[in-house]
Amino acid sequence: MTKIIAINPGATSTKVAMYEDKELIWKEEVTYNSQELEAFNKVFDQFEMRLQDIEELLDKHGVTEIDVAVGRGGLIGPVKPGAILVNDALVNHLEHHPILEHPSNMGAKLAKALMEKYGQHKPAYIYDPVTVDSMRDVARITGLKGVERTSTGHHLNMRAVARKVAEDLGKSYEELNLVIAHVGGWCQCKWA
Repeated sequence: MTKIIAINPGATSTKVAMYEDKELIWKEEVTYNSQELEAFNKVFDQFEMRLQDIEELLDKHGVTEIDVAVGRGGLIGPVKPGAILVNDALVNHLEHHPILEHPSNMGAKLAKALMEKYGQHKPAYIYDPVTVDSMRDVARITGLKGVERTSTGHHLNMRAVARKVAEDLGKSYEELNLVIAHVGGWCQCKWA
């Protein structure tokens, strides 16, 4: 069985889940109030606090070893969908040169830190970051000369929902045309 830790650092919480292969073993959420977060000048200044919170959850559940850690992908610029290996250059980019400051930028560094401590330095990954770009050229047209639409959104959530719908319908993700709406802190729709 492959022990997988999934990490989702968000604006007001850190969500952590453990899977053995595809089976969810446990999931928990650590929430933060505005006073806690206001103590930090930059989003990445929260890194040690969030890492400690995750390690406390792993300790609480008796986790001493993992096979893979996957962090929520941050704002790294246009990339293809799927898994992305975490390396020092990616962590540096997300920490010091992100497109926008957001807690999801910590996902790669959190996953890497967990693999260093619990995963014998095996690779860590991020998956379907916010900046996944699989848009067709026609979708980039805005009607304003020199201004193109870019692809940013909750791709991880939306692609997961689309894959689940495809599975339920007995079809492949690629053969469906779906409208997926992410209704979270802000609302977004995507053609899939």
